[in-house]
Amino acid sequence: MNKKYLSLLLGINLFFSMVFNSFAANFDVINISNTLGINDSEPQINVEGDVVWSLGSIMHYHDKAAETLFKGRYNNDPKINKKGDIAWIGIAGKGKSSEYFGNVIYYYNGKKITQIPGQGNYSNLQINADGHAVWEFKTGKFREIYYYDGKTVTNISGNPNGDDSGARINAKGHVVWQRQKSSTGDCDIYYYDRSTITNISNDPKNANYSPQINIKGHVVWRSYNDSTGNDIYYYNGKPAINISNSTKKGNNYAPQINDNGHVVWCNGDFGAQIYYYNGKRVTNISNSNYDNFNPQINNQGKVVWAGSNGSTSKIFHYDGEKVTTVYYRSEGSAVMSPQINDKGYVVWDGFDGSHREIYLAIPQVASAK
Repeated sequence: MNKKYLSLLLGINLFFSMVFNSFAANFDVINISNTLGINDSEPQINVEGDVVWSLGSIMHYHDKAAETLFKGRYNNDPKINKKGDIAWIGIAGKGKSSEYFGNVIYYYNGKKITQIPGQGNYSNLQINADGHAVWEFKTGKFREIYYYDGKTVTNISGNPNGDDSGARINAKGHVVWQRQKSSTGDCDIYYYDRSTITNISNDPKNANYSPQINIKGHVVWRSYNDSTGNDIYYYNGKPAINISNSTKKGNNYAPQINDNGHVVWCNGDFGAQIYYYNGKRVTNISNSNYDNFNPQINNQGKVVWAGSNGSTSKIFHYDGEKVTTVYYRSEGSAVMSPQINDKGYVVWDGFDGSHREIYLAIPQVASAK
């Protein structure tokens, strides 16, 4: 390519980056996908700062470089654990939509890629630090929860009467999910401790959804009642308690819990706020005129989320005391899916004006080491 033309392109790209994007002074933000004309999505990050995402192929960012881990057109839902093991859902057959024979699950252990036994209508894959995995498998009319312990695959839900979905697995291999209990779609929350299954919500009045579990086996979920709306419930081995009843009534959702039992969630419809429960009290940590969504919390109690006011999109960061902006772009709905690891690294997919890219923000204290 002509050097003058290349310099012009680089100058135009830099200009538009300065006009439309802004980065926080306390983070170094880099575009780690840097693809042209392709939408990158579903970023996941582990504690070491390794990132995986999908663009049809499965991409892997490791040692400050991105590579194609698995090439294809129909690979999605990648997950990465603490050790750097990666799992994702691919397509069976020859990789063509006209020759679809169901889904398969691929597993990369840092050296080679293997296939977990079986194939079918799979979704919602999760893996833990030991490489154990759970996912949904639609077998006929209903969905079931399947568990892989590194050797064998087992149906742990065993429910012929309704859907089991939304499974999450912790570091000990304990699993929670929502089970349909009526034809209306109302659900209860079930807990599998590697030997027995327990209904931990056991709630005939409320519909319960979206469970999350931490390393201690503490669980949070969204519970809906016709008269009070959506609330957030917390289970620690004792009867679950409502931890959101001091916040605005009506719509509490998207709870996340860390290993210390601290919880974040969204509250509200338009102009939703982010609330934080530290085990004793609930605080509105966003307190802004933005519509805030997708909160995530790490084990140090640092929180990230996305927000938009219709004309500007931001990634926000809460350090336990104050909220700062990691990144913003002068367009609505331009940033999504923020994730934060225990080192405080933040990853998300953001719109660059023509397609979505994967961005990584590293705290400058960490960058200097």
